[in-house]
Amino acid sequence: MMRKHQLIIWIVLLCNVSNAVAQSSADTVRGLNLGPVAAHVRGELTGIQASIIVNDAREVKGVQLAGLGNLCLTPLYGVQISPLNNLSRGVRKGVQLGGLNITSGDMRGVQGGVYNYADTLCGVQIGLVNVNDRNPRGFQFGFINLSNDLSGVRLGLLNVGPATTTDLLVFGGNSTAGNIAWRFRNRSAYSIIGTGFYYADFDRRFSGSVFYRMGRYFPLSPRLTVSADIGYAHIETFEEKSSDRPQRLFSLQGRLSIDYQFGRHVGAFVTGGYGHTRWYAHHERFRNKPVLEAGLTFRLTPAHDEQPGFSHRMRTLEEETLALAGDSAEAVRQQLFACHDPRAGRRRPWRAVAEVTGINLLVNSADRFMLHYDYAKTSAATVWRNMKNGFVWDNDYFSTNQFAHPYHGNLYFNAARTSGLGFFASFPYALGGSLMWELAGETDPPALNDIVSTSIGGAAIGEVFYRTSSLLLDDRDRGFSRFLRELGAGILNPVRAFNRIVTGQAWRIRSDHALYHDFMRLPVDLSLSFGVRYLADGGAMTRGEYSPFLNVHLEYGDAFNETTVRPYDFFTADLSLMLGGSQPFVSGIHLMGRLCSRQIRNGNHVKMQAGIFQHFDYYASEKITHGSDNIPYKISEAAAFGPGLIYRINGIGSLKRLEQRIFLNGILLGGVKSDYYSVLDRDYNIGSGYGMKSSTLMQFHRFGKFSFHAAFYHLWTWKGYEERDLAGVDPHFYNVQGDHSHARLIVISPNYHLRLRHGWELSVSGASYSRVTTYHSHDQVYLHTYEILLGMAYRF
Repeated sequence: MMRKHQLIIWIVLLCNVSNAVAQSSADTVRGLNLGPVAAHVRGELTGIQASIIVNDAREVKGVQLAGLGNLCLTPLYGVQISPLNNLSRGVRKGVQLGGLNITSGDMRGVQGGVYNYADTLCGVQIGLVNVNDRNPRGFQFGFINLSNDLSGVRLGLLNVGPATTTDLLVFGGNSTAGNIAWRFRNRSAYSIIGTGFYYADFDRRFSGSVFYRMGRYFPLSPRLTVSADIGYAHIETFEEKSSDRPQRLFSLQGRLSIDYQFGRHVGAFVTGGYGHTRWYAHHERFRNKPVLEAGLTFRLTPAHDEQPGFSHRMRTLEEETLALAGDSAEAVRQQLFACHDPRAGRRRPWRAVAEVTGINLLVNSADRFMLHYDYAKTSAATVWRNMKNGFVWDNDYFSTNQFAHPYHGNLYFNAARTSGLGFFASFPYALGGSLMWELAGETDPPALNDIVSTSIGGAAIGEVFYRTSSLLLDDRDRGFSRFLRELGAGILNPVRAFNRIVTGQAWRIRSDHALYHDFMRLPVDLSLSFGVRYLADGGAMTRGEYSPFLNVHLEYGDAFNETTVRPYDFFTADLSLMLGGSQPFVSGIHLMGRLCSRQIRNGNHVKMQAGIFQHFDYYASEKITHGSDNIPYKISEAAAFGPGLIYRINGIGSLKRLEQRIFLNGILLGGVKSDYYSVLDRDYNIGSGYGMKSSTLMQFHRFGKFSFHAAFYHLWTWKGYEERDLAGVDPHFYNVQGDHSHARLIVISPNYHLRLRHGWELSVSGASYSRVTTYHSHDQVYLHTYEILLGMAYRF
């Protein structure tokens, strides 16, 4: 009963977030400013400002305490404390303590956190990663220190400045069979950090090492250098510790190296030395031996000028076309885009009904007559039985319920969307198509969770596919390039492709109303990244699984364009695909779409917006090959809505854009891995609850972009099996959500893209997954793991 009361409280907070913000708003506060969800001061704050989610004040002379983030729009005179992030336009005699501390101006105070950024550092940065653009008289103490100015003091394992050259090293030897590392050279010193696999002193079931080295180099000629360094390597295995098989080792090594540079970007090196390897637990020596390695170096040169992407080129082309039109530009726009075609605005609801019915008949016929599935052998009797018995919580696979059903709902949704109906008008078709399938498309009992995920999740996926398919279509094109456009749009939106073929639009050539997307009004930022992903088994440093990955990131629209306010005129989409190994092919889908919004602040440098957003998240993993029996994570929110705040600071110092996004959403339907429930195909709990998210985006003029995402999910499973006698009951009719429990999950994901040249970027990212599940009838379970992704990205 207490948990139900807690959920009711959260629902009330969600429904009244606008009132809560308004009640905690003021022009000037001297004293205490409290907000149950958010606290906002339009003028000066002298005192204490505290809230569960976010604090916002124009001027702070006091203390800001928040659960997710603090924002000060002028230089800070005081203290900001938040577990996630603190943002200010400068610090004057102040302190920022949090996960991320960002100052887009002079920092004359102290920053303490995981990641610290200051435009001009005249104070102290203490953290894992410290970054500043100018450092006239500041101090950096951390693991990684980055600065565009060598005037200050830097103490860290990696110190990177404007004169630093960065090399990618790929090599092998008698210590570890294969290695990849980064070398950072300054004036005479250098540091190397990297990882190796298949440690040569063991058999191939032993994984490898992570190492760090530091030393000095001496140039003998413009192409030839010699160097000496000392280093430390952590070595981890796949086996439990025994008398002759260690679980972990460390090695101290000294080396001499010779480097030769063939050209500007490629070189080679040979290194030799001696390694002293010991056990961690005691002082026993494991092995001493010479070390000999050789490999290639690749010079990484960042680009100083941003390359125009596909969206920028298309927007420029449209601008030039409209500029030539002069005073008649609006008339040209009306004639250029398909959305202004009177024929395109015609609604065809009955065609949508026929297509939804046809989709269900087609899928049922394929399952029944081609694949011979028993559940597809429906009849009038099975339909009546399903209507009579009512809905249950089914036991299908995680991927089936949380991804396949929403994707199927996208087809229903787009049957209406491509028939001229809008976003909200298309939703009933997804709901109706799902009801039709659950009652008449299969013999299994109709599932309530399928109805919710197919309709609501299908609307989110469907709208994203509808809009992304519009990016490719151009009725002016012809020949093979036209075929590729239609094929690409058809893969994204099969229902739209079917309608274009039936109506002849797929091959119709025309110059008026030929474009389906306006890049001037709705800019698009699209990037494709690929590389190697390491997924840890139980949080182990090197005991995990490597697999190639392909990630797609899309940001659609401009959140602060007041002329684009329709649902999903602004959204973000991320897709993660694993191309090998034991992990699911579709390992991650993350969608966030704005449904409605209101501008709170719209200045030249600072903009703020509040709105209602729809969320769809899907995280999937499986057991790691040769690892433990634990599945690293399974998390989903197929149906989620809630309020959000977005604020942006433009053009301050070396930052081109600084943006903070904070969301609070109610989860109608979600899923999380269960440690005990395993019935038929289901090993996860279905539940509802709430979530909180925070995203910090930093785009630099010269160095690329950095983002930091954090998400918290709290899901309750209300209808457990523990209190029921299920002996003799068909598992299809269990009608339980899983274990009677509640789970708290935290996902933290930093990402950095270093801009190279011609649209290419070096991508380094990671994610940490933590879950605590409290069970009604079982022991509490805590699990933690992480992943690291390294690769290249291309920005279109």
